Amino acid sequence: MKEAEVAQKSVVEAEERVAVAMNEKEVAVKEVEVGRKSVAVAEVRVAEATNTKVVERKRAEEAEHRLKRLKEKVLEDLGGREKWTRKMEEELKGLRGEVEQTKSTGAKRGAEEPDNVSGMEEEGENSGVVGRVREKGNAWMDGLFAG
Repeated sequence: MKEAEVAQKSVVEAEERVAVAMNEKEVAVKEVEVGRKSVAVAEVRVAEATNTKVVERKRAEEAEHRLKRLKEKVLEDLGGREKWTRKMEEELKGLRGEVEQTKSTGAKRGAEEPDNVSGMEEEGENSGVVGRVREKGNAWMDGLFAG
């Protein structure tokens, strides 16, 4: 009977070792699954980072393009305003010339005619050459501060 008990003990110990090995195998399988999930999560994070990088690059390119268009528009506006300013300056020079000519003509007439008879009737503060000069000057100033 001793041999049977020893054999029985050996079988029980072997069964225990098999159970421990099975548990260790299950633990290893679970560790592998966890590792696979970690790899999958890491792959997703890499993909997200790559997508984010692509999206950020596209945003940067769009912003760069908008900036380029804005610069072009500003330069175009400046060029147009410079042209307009030169044109207004030329008109202003012409009007100043008219004013000077009118002053000199008026001075000659004033010497020849009485004060109330100058050949021109005043219709208010914005009449004649002075009125045109004021209108042009106001339009020019409005243009400077517009936009």
